[in-house]
Parts: sequence; structure tokens; C-alpha cells
Amino acid sequence: MNIYSKYFVRIVISFLFVLFFTILINFKIDTYYAFNTPSDIVTVSSEPNIRVLKFRTLNSHCQNFEAIVFGNSRAAAYRTKYIHDLFGLESYNFAVSLESFYGILRKLQWLINNNNCRPKVIFLPISADLLKNYSRDYSLPPHDLLRMDHPDIVNRTDYKLEFYKTYLLSPDVLIDNITPFLTRPNKPDIIKYNFPTGDVYYLWDTVFPINNCSENLQRINKAAFQVALKLINEIKDLAQANEIDIVLLWNPQPIDYQVGNSQTISFLKSIAPFFSRVNRLPLSDIRLKDPNFYHDKGHFKDVLAKDVLLAKNSVDINTLIEDIGHHYKPCQSS
Repeated sequence: MNIYSKYFVRIVISFLFVLFFTILINFKIDTYYAFNTPSDIVTVSSEPNIRVLKFRTLNSHCQNFEAIVFGNSRAAAYRTKYIHDLFGLESYNFAVSLESFYGILRKLQWLINNNNCRPKVIFLPISADLLKNYSRDYSLPPHDLLRMDHPDIVNRTDYKLEFYKTYLLSPDVLIDNITPFLTRPNKPDIIKYNFPTGDVYYLWDTVFPINNCSENLQRINKAAFQVALKLINEIKDLAQANEIDIVLLWNPQPIDYQVGNSQTISFLKSIAPFFSRVNRLPLSDIRLKDPNFYHDKGHFKDVLAKDVLLAKNSVDINTLIEDIGHHYKPCQSS
């Protein structure tokens, strides 16, 4: 064996060692929990990949649930206990941070196609200020390490390979897995997860102002608006074809967020043909102006979510449209 062959062999061996080390560390430490599962109830200082963790619970126990709560991180406030008490349904909270309508559609398809997993009812919370996020497809690059769905949800061979490559071979993941052992950060716990029910509890409160007039929110581009409407229609059609009822929930954001975007009424009018009714809090509810009922500007507390679910707060969607119009117009002229 000549000297060049020896160097080549050494390079190959070094490469294989680094590859093996990277895969081993990423699989064993697994900060994002892409492969491993923590205890049933866990409190953490940083968010794992909650999409994959909640998938694992449902994949093993979906036959125990009659209803599913979809949505983004705001929907964590819709407690499964409240749904049991008010609707008489055993439910699982499948809400995940920055969820999109693509993600909801895929999860619903997976539930329907998976034996004994089809729910009787799905709860669909919406907020008009997040239409841009709602229309994003997280299965496409660039990938977000916190928001990649389990490969069984996406059901594409190319995505499956990308998923395992990302969490096993990515240098970024390796750094994230090793860093806590090197720096030993002393960060406070901020989230509590109950995986058997899907309930998530936020352990922070921030002080922020709620304006008496409309918040000037960024307009959503037309393409994102249309994609969101298309996906909502597909979710509705899929549920209807499989005899699944949809309970539409209007998230009780601070009043200035609810009425601050001129596209909100357009959005609600566009989905009115799909949904005749919506559960919401009346915009005259003074708690919508009180920051004590929120963890932060984007996340309302469960006491508001519970009242959204009350039967008395189920109204014709046109009632919500009129309510928003009533509160939006005075602010626009002030």
C-alpha cells in the first residue's frame, strides 16, 4: 500500500468515526426528542419538537380519544378537561407551536387513515393575525428543528430521509445537543407538558399594554391569504366526508389584536360559507383589555379559553363579523 492509499484510508476512517460520533450523540442526547420520549409529565426550560412527541402519544393511544384540538401554541389553553366537562368528550390537545393549516390537514388525514383514530369532533381555533404562518408548509426547506412533523404525518419518502438526516447528521443539532453540557446554563423552566392529554401549561407572565384602539397589524399578502382559505376549505371537506364535526373557535386575543387588521373581516366573510357558527368571547368582555388574563400578547390564559367553549358563546359567524366591525370602525376614526 503506497503512501497515498494510507492517507486515503485514514481520511475514510476519520470520516466514518466523525459520522458515527455525530449519529450516536444526536440519537442519545436528542435535545429535540426526535427519537426518544421523556416522562409523561415534564417541565422544561426550552421547547422540544412537540409535534413529534404528541404524535407518539396519539399513535399509541388515539383510540382513547373522541375529539382532537388542533391549532398553534395559543390553542394550548383549550384544556382537555374543559372539553370533557362542557362537551362530554375525551379529547387530545394536538396543538403545536406555529402550526399551519398544512400541518392540520396532514394530521387529520393521518388520523383518518390510521385504524381506530378517526375522531368524532375536531376543535379548530383560528386568529386572523397569523394567516401568514397558517399558510406555511413546514415539510419544505429550510427546515425548522422545532417544527418538523413526524415522517408518518407527512407521508413522503423524500421527507422521511430529510427528517432522519436532519436530526442525526446535522452539525447544528450536534451543537445544540452538546452545548448544555459545556455551558450548563441555569435557565428557568417555562413550559410544562402533559403528554397523555396533550395539555401544555405556560409558566410565564409578561407585562404589556393593551391599546384602547386598533393595533396597526401588518397586512397579510394576498397569496398567503388565498392559501389559508384553500386549506381551511380542504380541512372542512375532509372532515365532512368522514362525518367529523368541526367546532370553530375564535381565539380571545387582546381586543386591539382582534380588531386591528382590516383583513380580519374579509377573512371571516371568506370562511362564512364553510362554517355557520363560531365560538367566541363577545368583544365587549372587559377581560380582553386586561393583561392579567394573558401570558403575553399572543397567548391567552385558560380561563378565557374555557369561556370561549361555553354553549352561550356559540354564535352565527356573522354576529362575530358585526361585532368586529362595530369595534374596528371607531378606532379607525380616532
